[in-house]
Amino acid sequence: MLIAVRNKKKKDEVEILEVRTGKIIVKYILVLAQDGERFVPKKFRKIEDEKEITLMPKESLKLLRSDTIYISKDHFVEDILNLFINMLKSYGAKFDFISLCKFCLIDNRINTKGTPYTYRSEPICEICAKSEITKDLTYKGIKDTKLAEKLLKRYSDVDRVLMVFDPKFDPTKDSSITMYDRIDSSPLDIKIYKISDLDIFDEFKDRFASRGINELTPVQSIAIDKGLFKGNNFLVMSETASGKTLIGELSFFSRYKKGDKLLYLSPLVSLSLQKYEDFRDNYPNNSVSLRVGLSRIAENPKDINRSLDSDIIIGTYEGIDQIFRSGGSINGISTIVIDEIHMLQDKERGPLLDSLISRLYVLYPNAQFIGLSATVGNPKELSDILKMELVSYDKRPVPLERHVIFCTGHGGKLYTISRLIRKENSEISSKGHRGQVIVFSNSRKNCHSLAEHFKTRGINAAAYHSGLPFKDRREIETKFWKGKLDAVVTTAALAAGVDFPASAVTFETLSMGIEPLKIFEFQQMIGRAGRPTFHDKGKAYLLIDPQEKYGEVSEEEHCFYLLDNKSEKVDIQYDRDISLERTLSIISTFSNLSVGDIKNNFEMGFAPTFDTEFIDFLRKEGLIEIKSDKVNITKFGRIVSSNFLNIPHALFMKKFNGEDVREIIFQTLPFPNTYLTSKLQAILKIDSSSLFSGTTLEKIYFQNRKQALSKHGEEVLINLLTEFFACGCKDAPYCNCPKIEIGKRLLELRKAKLSPNRISEEFRKEYGLKIFSADLINWLDSAIRTLETAEKIFGLYGKDKQRRATIKEIEYIVGR
Repeated sequence: MLIAVRNKKKKDEVEILEVRTGKIIVKYILVLAQDGERFVPKKFRKIEDEKEITLMPKESLKLLRSDTIYISKDHFVEDILNLFINMLKSYGAKFDFISLCKFCLIDNRINTKGTPYTYRSEPICEICAKSEITKDLTYKGIKDTKLAEKLLKRYSDVDRVLMVFDPKFDPTKDSSITMYDRIDSSPLDIKIYKISDLDIFDEFKDRFASRGINELTPVQSIAIDKGLFKGNNFLVMSETASGKTLIGELSFFSRYKKGDKLLYLSPLVSLSLQKYEDFRDNYPNNSVSLRVGLSRIAENPKDINRSLDSDIIIGTYEGIDQIFRSGGSINGISTIVIDEIHMLQDKERGPLLDSLISRLYVLYPNAQFIGLSATVGNPKELSDILKMELVSYDKRPVPLERHVIFCTGHGGKLYTISRLIRKENSEISSKGHRGQVIVFSNSRKNCHSLAEHFKTRGINAAAYHSGLPFKDRREIETKFWKGKLDAVVTTAALAAGVDFPASAVTFETLSMGIEPLKIFEFQQMIGRAGRPTFHDKGKAYLLIDPQEKYGEVSEEEHCFYLLDNKSEKVDIQYDRDISLERTLSIISTFSNLSVGDIKNNFEMGFAPTFDTEFIDFLRKEGLIEIKSDKVNITKFGRIVSSNFLNIPHALFMKKFNGEDVREIIFQTLPFPNTYLTSKLQAILKIDSSSLFSGTTLEKIYFQNRKQALSKHGEEVLINLLTEFFACGCKDAPYCNCPKIEIGKRLLELRKAKLSPNRISEEFRKEYGLKIFSADLINWLDSAIRTLETAEKIFGLYGKDKQRRATIKEIEYIVGR
C-alpha cells in the first residue's frame, strides 16, 4: 500500500510511504517542480532501514504506476493538492483519498481506519486519541478512563474530554460534559387507576385526596391488577419515590374493619419515626403507635405512643421481634408491611429479618404480607422464597442523569458542591418548584461541618441525621418541603429514611464512615433525586478525588464500580451460631413445640436444613427444656433470645466469675471502628486509614521501627504503641489486646463524664486517632444493653457481686 503525504515544512516535497501491516517499511521523498498546471519529479530519494539512497527522478514514475496512491488530503493545501493530482493523472497513476492520523505518523505507524476525532484542531484516530487521554489522566493521577472514553465517543474531541479533568473546569457551565449516563423514564402501557374508582371506604378516599393523591402510580396500578384487594402477598420492587408505601396502606384500608391492625416494619429508628409521624398526620381518626429500641445516650423523641392496641403499629425489625421473643403477642394483625426488605442481604441483620418473617407467617397465617424492596439481582428467586407474588416496575418516575465530576482535594469538592447547589436553586421546574439538593457525607460530624461551610457561602443548608433531636429533624423536614432550605447534608446511613423532594443529590464521599458504599445503598441514595410531582428530572453528582482511597481501592475505581454494576443478589449465609440463634428464636416465640414444628419453621425462608443437634446443644446449655416431647424456652433462654444475644457470648456471661465486669464488654463487644487521622497517616507514611487493617498494623508495629521518622512522628508512634500495643502477646499486634485497651480508655473517659464528642476529641489530640461520635454512641448503647443482659443472667444464677458491679458500671456509661 502506497500513501502520499506532504512535508509541511517543505512546500515542494511529497513523501510516498510504503506500508505493510500498519508499519511504514520504506519512505520515498519526491522533490517536485511546478510545470504549468502540474508537478514533475525533480529529485527522488529512498529511505529504508535508516539508510538514504538517491535515485533517478524518472524511477519515481515506476513507483507511482505500481499501485494505487492513497492521498492524505489533510496533509495538503488545496493548490498543492491539485498540482500533485494533475501530475498523477498525466502519468496514468491510479489514486484515491484517505484520512490519516498525524499522531500515528509521528510514531512511524499508519492507521487506515480513519480519524473520527480531533485533538488540537487536528484529526486523530481512536488509538491515538485514547493514548493522549491516558497520558494526560495518568499525569493527573487518574487511573480509570471509562468516563473519558464515554465522553470521547459522545463529543469526538479530545480537548473537550480533557477539559472535564481540568481542576479549573466549571461543571455548572455545561452539565452535558460530565453526564455519565441517563436513566430514562418510560412508563409501561398499563391502566392507571383513579382513587375515586377504587373499592375502598369513602373515608379513606377523602384522606388520600387531602394528600393530593387522586390517581395511582404505575406500580400501584400493577398491584391492583394482580390482586392487591384480594389479599394476595406481594413483593413490590420499584425505584424510590414510585409509591411503594401506599400499596401497603391500600391493602389495609381496602378491607379495614374495627379491630384490624396494620403492622409496619422498617430497618431504621429514624425511618420508623418518620412513618409514625406520617401515619399520625394522614390518619388522625386511627390510633398509631411506635415500637423501637431507644438510646440510653442520645436524646429520644418525647410523647411516643407505644401501645400494642393501636390500629397501626410501626416499629423496627428488632423492636417488633423483641415483643415476640419475650413471649408477647399482638392481636388482630390483618396486614404486615415489611419496608426495605432487601435488607435481607445485610450480613448481620439479614438472618434476623429472615427469621422474623418466617415466624410472622406462622403467627399470622391469614394476614396479607407486603414486602417493599429496592431493585435486587434475583427478584424472582427472592419472591419465591418469601412466598410473595412479584410486582416489579423498574422505570423511574422521572429521568435521572448521573454525573461524574473530578475534583482536586476536599476543598475542590466543597467549591464544586457549592456551585451545584446554587445552580439547582436557580432552576425552576415546569411544575413550578425550585431545585433543592441532598448532600451525602460519611459521618454526622461532617454533616455539620459541611452545612456550616455552605452557610458561609450564602447557602441555606442544614445538617440532618438520626443524632439530632426529633423536634429539630421535623423542623428541617418541614423547611425543606416548603422550599425554605437550599440543601440538607445527611449520611448514607439515613438514605432510606430521607424523604425530601430534592431535584439533585451530590456525593461528597462514596463511603459511610470508612466503609465504601454498597451498591444497594448507592441505589437508594441516587433514588432520592427527582420527584414526579416536583421535578422534570433528577440529577446525581458523584465528586471524585483521584488521590482519595478507601483502603486499597481508589475513590475513582469505586465510583465506576457503583455506576457500572447492577444490584446484588439477596443471599443469606447461615453458620452454626446463626442457626442456633434462629432455633432459639422459634422456641422463644412459640410454646409447647414438637421438634417437627421447630424443623418446619426453621426451614422456611433462606435457612439451611435443620439439624436436631441444635436442639441437643441448646438443651445441654440450659437454654431450652423438653418435657413430654414438648420443647419450651427456659428463663435463661428467654433472656438470651429477647436481647438478641449471641449464644457463645451468653455462655461466657453465664460462666463469668470475674470482678471487672467491663471484661464482658471487651470480650463480647470490641470497639469496631478506629481510624488514623489524615495527619497521623502522613506522619507515619501509611495509606490505609483503618487502625486495625493488616497493612496499618504491619507498618506501625514492624516497618516503622526501621523507617526514619521525624521527632514528632516518633513521639506519636511511641505514644500509640505504649498505650494500646504493649501487651507482649506472641500474636501481637494481631491479637485483641489493642481493641480491649481502646475500649478501656473509652470507658475511663466516659466514667470521667466526658460526652461522646469530647471523647472523640481526646482521642484525636492524644493519639492521632479518629473515632466517630456516632459510632461511639452506638457502641455505648450496645455496651449498656450488653451489661443489662449480663445483670439479668447474674441475677438468675445468684451472682450478686457481679450483678451489683454491673449496675454500677451501667450508671457510669449512662453518665449519671
